[in-house]
Amino acid sequence: NILQIEDEYYGSSRPKSNMTSEDRPSSKLLEGIDYIELRSIDIDPFSRLGIDEGTMKFISLLVLPCAYRDSPRISKSEMHEIKKNDLDVALEGRKEGLKLMKNNKHIGIREWGIQIIEEMSSLIETHGLDNLPIEKYRTMLDNQSEVKSSKTLSTILDNNLSFEEFGSSQSQEYKDYFD
Repeated sequence: NILQIEDEYYGSSRPKSNMTSEDRPSSKLLEGIDYIELRSIDIDPFSRLGIDEGTMKFISLLVLPCAYRDSPRISKSEMHEIKKNDLDVALEGRKEGLKLMKNNKHIGIREWGIQIIEEMSSLIETHGLDNLPIEKYRTMLDNQSEVKSSKTLSTILDNNLSFEEFGSSQSQEYKDYFD
């Protein structure tokens, strides 16, 4: 297929502009980026809104270092690593001892997670963002049962449900709440 306009590009994140002109999307971005669309965030089945405040704060803090770092052009090999890591985490993220690629070297997902949490922690201290629940996420690296996918799987298995039954049950609960 051939992309007709930039909006047809579905990467894991995209810069977006709220400008209402008839200009092409890339031209609008020259005037400024209003927000970043993150397209690979799963819905939290245990939150009535699909995401909770702590997760939103965590994501904001996770993205914040990107604004401070230089952003040199990504090489083909880096792009390959990124795509492979994204796929590996999506398919096997709960696998014990999962290794990812970082700068042409293998690194454990937990080890890399700790590095990221440490960087985030230093930002919290530097910028006085004390209200962010960073320790919760550090704990999740050591205790897989705290991860949403583990809670989902446990709920499904403990209640002898199919994935569809679980989704329908959660959906009905939230529908009843909002009705």
